[in-house]
Amino acid sequence: MWDDSISLLIRKQNGERIPTLVLYDYLDSPIGKLWKAIENDEQEPDLCRKKAERMTLEAIGTVLDRAGMDRFLQRTQALEGCLGEKNEDQLLYEGMMEALGYSKNKEPFLELARKVSLKLLAGQSPEKIQAILYGVSSLMPSQNGESPKFDEETQEYVNKIEPLWEAISSRFKGKQMLREQWEFSGIRPDNFPIRRIAGVSYILCNCGAGDEERSSSLLAMFLSAFSEYPKKAGEVSRKLRDMLVLRVSGYWARHYTFGGEQHRKTPFLIGQDRAADMVINVILPVVLAYAHQRKREKLQQAVMAEYANHRKLQDNKITRYVASGIFSDKKERQSVINSAMRQQGLIHLYKNFCFVRNCRNCLLRK
Repeated sequence: MWDDSISLLIRKQNGERIPTLVLYDYLDSPIGKLWKAIENDEQEPDLCRKKAERMTLEAIGTVLDRAGMDRFLQRTQALEGCLGEKNEDQLLYEGMMEALGYSKNKEPFLELARKVSLKLLAGQSPEKIQAILYGVSSLMPSQNGESPKFDEETQEYVNKIEPLWEAISSRFKGKQMLREQWEFSGIRPDNFPIRRIAGVSYILCNCGAGDEERSSSLLAMFLSAFSEYPKKAGEVSRKLRDMLVLRVSGYWARHYTFGGEQHRKTPFLIGQDRAADMVINVILPVVLAYAHQRKREKLQQAVMAEYANHRKLQDNKITRYVASGIFSDKKERQSVINSAMRQQGLIHLYKNFCFVRNCRNCLLRK
């Protein structure tokens, strides 16, 4: 807030002084006046609910639709700006990896995707993809600093993937991640990073590393879901989810981690809820960015329609927090928050107004 001259004492290793931004110089009112304004806001409870009570449910829904579409278009615009540096396949791959990390492992998964490009993985066998990603992420058993004794099934699997990693490990010398970057505590076993990496390997093995013109590219795989639009408009989102929820077999169908106890066999490593979230937050925005750039108007219309009509996703702490601030009646809340776009609208309100305490300019108060 103030220049207390501490910055004169703190320098970089090379002796340079660290630049300091003094916030006090940029306040637009005396600090006491600003504090009083904050106190007044805090003393006026349930601002959102008071405003919402004067609105019809239809009007609230319209505000959320608008906010949800704003969030979608802003994300699409940001992705479109990245297309000069990366192609659509790499953007899809990075977005999918980031989504698989949830909140605790989002950044490590994105870092892993940037260290191991899609070109190196696409079209390879699931085991080879797993080996490379485990090796670069330092999640391979041999990188644990110990020599664990595995059961026969686990040892057989490890003996299969370790040589695959050794054959390519020299390409990543000095570029591997730290094992400590990954979070396992407080995470459901189904969402362990090791298991999520196995899940994405079955998606990537079905595509090639070419551009959109190749039928085997990751983008082309998702574009195929739109091939019969608008004739089968209602099936597009389901097809996209099915491409992410693949039936698998083998070691990871029975294990959460290396050498862990076997669980009841499940054929799916990525569930329907996570797949639906990836469709809304990754696939549709990237496809729309591609369609904008290529001026494919029919595809743009299809993506916008699928987004607007997509079923409701799982609630999260942000959607629950904002919805509880708007609605006092649970039935009213359920009747209005009935689509993924309106849930995205809640997130848009939170990040642009609630989180930065910009209540006075919130869309619900206009």
